[in-house]
Amino acid sequence: MERNNRWPWKIRAVQLDLARQMETVDFVLRYTDAIAQAGFNTLVLYLEGRIRTPGFPYRPAAESYTPAQMTKVVEHAATRGIEVVPAVSVLGHAEQFVTCPEMREYSEERDGRTRFGNPDAVHTFCLSQTATRAFLEGYLAEIAAIFPARHLHLGCDEAWNYGFCRVCEARRREIGFGGLFTEFITWAAGVSRRLGKRMWMWDDLYEFFPEELDRAPRDVVMCHWNYDGCIHPEGSQAHFRNRYRRDWLGDYARLGLDALVCPWSGESNVRSLTEYARRYPVLGGLATQWEMSNVFHGTSYPSIMGIGKLWNSPAYEPYAGHFQAGLKAALPEADEDQLDAVRLLTMAGGYGATSSASDYLE
Repeated sequence: MERNNRWPWKIRAVQLDLARQMETVDFVLRYTDAIAQAGFNTLVLYLEGRIRTPGFPYRPAAESYTPAQMTKVVEHAATRGIEVVPAVSVLGHAEQFVTCPEMREYSEERDGRTRFGNPDAVHTFCLSQTATRAFLEGYLAEIAAIFPARHLHLGCDEAWNYGFCRVCEARRREIGFGGLFTEFITWAAGVSRRLGKRMWMWDDLYEFFPEELDRAPRDVVMCHWNYDGCIHPEGSQAHFRNRYRRDWLGDYARLGLDALVCPWSGESNVRSLTEYARRYPVLGGLATQWEMSNVFHGTSYPSIMGIGKLWNSPAYEPYAGHFQAGLKAALPEADEDQLDAVRLLTMAGGYGATSSASDYLE
């Protein structure tokens, strides 16, 4: 099978989820140092609405970052050769915005209409409203002024309630869910363009209306996430519905859409998705992390280090010990037997039960 010649990948990114698990600025600075040593050149800060700005002052100070704090991160990262890309949710996963009383009228759920009948599930922007778009354009301009990166990640995944408010419903009945989604993406890409940025987005909602890919803005970068341990030759399985398989990266290449592949930190998933991506001229990879109560940055750190070493290797050598080297970097005090044991726990899904990889050595 013919392979593309882009290796190492142009973009070797790792995500740090600060929306679900807020970290100190010092932690982010140390994390930046570590990923630079591993071979990454891009840090995606998954923020949702974590940054408090003059246009969005509603989050408590203890639960948000200031522009000055983020500027410190950007400047430090630049000294390490790392570009920092902000990820701000403009459709779904917007609860940090729309649960603020001052922002409730911008939500899709403002009149109690939701896909699954739960009026308390408030997490989606209503982009059919002029006021919502005006707010987001102003907020994204503030974010763009903090982050000089060429890219802007605008999320757009898992927006289950979009199209259900009374304003959106009328338009949805006219052009369908897919048409409404295309309108939203076209608007978001235009905002990014006017800010001098290139929009990145999660690609999962296209599984519901793949025919809309023909109308996707051609400068949008599709972030193709898939966490399966085995990616089949005919392509990735869908995340929802009946999990049908489709050669998404092949479709993107055919349509002239650039893409990033976005694995979880699991070793088999990373190798399988990387191998699939090497069939096409992707821009690179984005190693995702989603932190919550039972998963911590300390447990995924060894795998993240291994991914960086794999993606930055001069030649593609998936079994050259990159993940073992990443584990050694995370646990320098461990001997080879201990490293083997922790690695087996990692591959078996044993991480997540503790806050640090070193806990397994006790």
